[in-house]
Amino acid sequence: MAGILDLIGGQTPPSAPAEMFVVGNPEGLLEPGNINILARPQVKLPDGSVATVHSMSFQDKDGNEVLVPMISPDGKMMTQKQAVEFYYKTGQHLGKFKSPEVATGYAEQLHNQQAEYYGVK
Repeated sequence: MAGILDLIGGQTPPSAPAEMFVVGNPEGLLEPGNINILARPQVKLPDGSVATVHSMSFQDKDGNEVLVPMISPDGKMMTQKQAVEFYYKTGQHLGKFKSPEVATGYAEQLHNQQAEYYGVK
């Protein structure tokens, strides 16, 4: 998402927590995520499905594709802008990747893992 750093003031995230979580071993993963993906809030979407991460990615100032959840830790849906702002405020992410394609592939893998783990479709 070009220009997102301009929207949020070009901030950089604080240090990431030591505990990191990742699904599988995706090629192109530059940095594992630091969010416990097995303890996510469940949010009912308008179509009746349930989401726990509902992710999006954007390119940071270092050229990394950062995958972030659009569901806050307290279970509220965030806009893309809010999700990016939350990342820069907290440093929380689902992984950093070398390209949008790798991030999207991982997001699909994560979605499938979450659906199986939480027993939702």
